Amino acid sequence: MEKKSRKKKATSIGSVIRGMIFVVALCVFCYSAFQLYQIFSNYKKSIDEYNDIKEQVQHTVGEEEEEQEFPSEIYINGVSLSELLGKRYEFDFDKLLKINSEVVGWISIKDTTIDYPMVQTTDNEKYLRQTLTGEFNNAGTIFVDTNVINPFEDRNTVIHGHNQRSKQMFHDLIYYDDISFYQEHPVVVIYTPTETMVYEVFSAYSHRSELTPYKLGFANDSQYESWLQEIKAKSVIDTGVEVGAKDKIITLSTCTNDWEDERFVVHARRVY
Repeated sequence: MEKKSRKKKATSIGSVIRGMIFVVALCVFCYSAFQLYQIFSNYKKSIDEYNDIKEQVQHTVGEEEEEQEFPSEIYINGVSLSELLGKRYEFDFDKLLKINSEVVGWISIKDTTIDYPMVQTTDNEKYLRQTLTGEFNNAGTIFVDTNVINPFEDRNTVIHGHNQRSKQMFHDLIYYDDISFYQEHPVVVIYTPTETMVYEVFSAYSHRSELTPYKLGFANDSQYESWLQEIKAKSVIDTGVEVGAKDKIITLSTCTNDWEDERFVVHARRVY
């Protein structure tokens, strides 16, 4: 009888333990599911917001407006700029500036997810977790580095954006480590309230704990030329594009999600 009692008691304790394990596992599952829901909900909110903004401010230029076409004498990889880019877009910057007065332009890479407004402010932390409308969201906003004095007029304009797992923001930059991706997407287009600029990619690479890609001040042409050759030599793809002291460039930067301090950068020189 005593053995049966001990066995029954052990069985009862075992049932309690199994029940507790089940409850804990259920709580962990529910918490994880809630976290995933929040993540994907935030993804959707930011996607919806930027799509809505795009619908409000972006439109294509009609073919009859010949003066708006890109010059046909500029060739990238043997293809005219006009043919390479197809239709040109225009943006209602009056509306954009009403949405956010810190807007400085719009960045686009054809046939990628990179098609967003850009801002610049006095604090590089501000737009890491804030959308264009001021909503808290991990997608953030594409922004020009606060240390750039004259965006797109200075020798190097640095632009930051997140690498979202939802493939938003600057995620597609990481594909520039493949020469075939570069060949299909050799140019970056920047729209501002006053002009449209086209940049040709010449270098792409990842780096850790290094400020070289973000250098802004240059004492003279020689120093700038030397720096350009340095960042070109770092490239993991050979674009064959030459750069020199007269070139103005943009530096696009995003995280790789491999290491906390690792970034992937793409450099492009202005051709139009």
